Amino acid sequence: MVPVLAFSQSISPASPPPAAVVDVLATCPACHTAHPSLTMQAVSTGATWQCERCYQRWSAGRLAAVAAYTAWQSDHAGG
Repeated sequence: MVPVLAFSQSISPASPPPAAVVDVLATCPACHTAHPSLTMQAVSTGATWQCERCYQRWSAGRLAAVAAYTAWQSDHAGG
């Protein structure tokens, strides 16, 4: 797991940010709750998780299906 860095750490524009700051925490598409430590990079390599708020189970495949449906829905809205 990637440790979560404190946001009080200053990052100068000249130096690249640490990898843990660049990677995004996995977020439930249903209720928008971020997982406290799981990153999207970990999900893309096969990790799964269950949302602590709405109890939905998520994986890379399921997230891709939600994204595809959202794109389809926005293309067909307001027709």
